[in-house]
Amino acid sequence: MELGADPSGTPGIYYLSFTNTGNDACDTVGFPDVTWAAPDGAAIGTQEHSDVYSRAGTTVSVAPGGQAYAWIHVVDASQSNGDCASDPTPVDGLNVTITGSIKAHAVALPATVCIDPEYMSGIQIGPFDSERRSPSKGY
Repeated sequence: MELGADPSGTPGIYYLSFTNTGNDACDTVGFPDVTWAAPDGAAIGTQEHSDVYSRAGTTVSVAPGGQAYAWIHVVDASQSNGDCASDPTPVDGLNVTITGSIKAHAVALPATVCIDPEYMSGIQIGPFDSERRSPSKGY
């Protein structure tokens, strides 16, 4: 699994790329589970699903060596226009769990985020997809 920035350069938009390293095709559907990773590794915060292209129910088949993708939108507290003054939280990155797995994968993305549920969830995520689709209509 790798984290890559949005090619358009939109702040806070990233793509998770999941590579099938096995010898057989694998299928995935729905959303990966993503939370912030505190400096001690603990999962914090929540996520909101966004399915602007209605892909959450579509099975994505990934051939050996192939990839599936999911976009994420995160907001660093420095981009919150001061709305997060009451609860800025430093994080080291993301904990990502693939559908059907119990093991979380750590992804480095140091930030100071707003976990205050009245402000935002901290992370918006799109479903698994066979290509990188823009989340521009979904967040």
